[in-house]
Amino acid sequence: MSEKLKIKTGDLDLIESKTFFPYNDHDTIIDLITSDGKLSIILKFKNSEKDTDKISKSSRVINETTLEITFTNYNHSMGSFTLKPWKIGDSGNRELLLVYSIYGLNESEFKRMDIAFYLGKEVKNG
Repeated sequence: MSEKLKIKTGDLDLIESKTFFPYNDHDTIIDLITSDGKLSIILKFKNSEKDTDKISKSSRVINETTLEITFTNYNHSMGSFTLKPWKIGDSGNRELLLVYSIYGLNESEFKRMDIAFYLGKEVKNG
């Protein structure tokens, strides 16, 4: 018998959640398989020499199925995280949302990242 755990929080349906350890200064590629196909997410971690205490994130669409996200100065051992779900696209006529927390590991070449993908509210057609 195959069992699957389904988690719903509020109006959000969890579709995938992982904890992993990205290697500093190397791209991490996540392939998320959804009802619409595969979405590739390239994660980049950078440090700013100018504003070392200011964290920021940015994203850019590479093509229809690839999104690049850059996290700058996510080094704090107490963690940095999303304050609310971040819409990164649509899937199956619903919003595709990302929630994360990132922890710097003292004297390590790795970080710890907790990442979760949710389906949110229905997207209007047309």
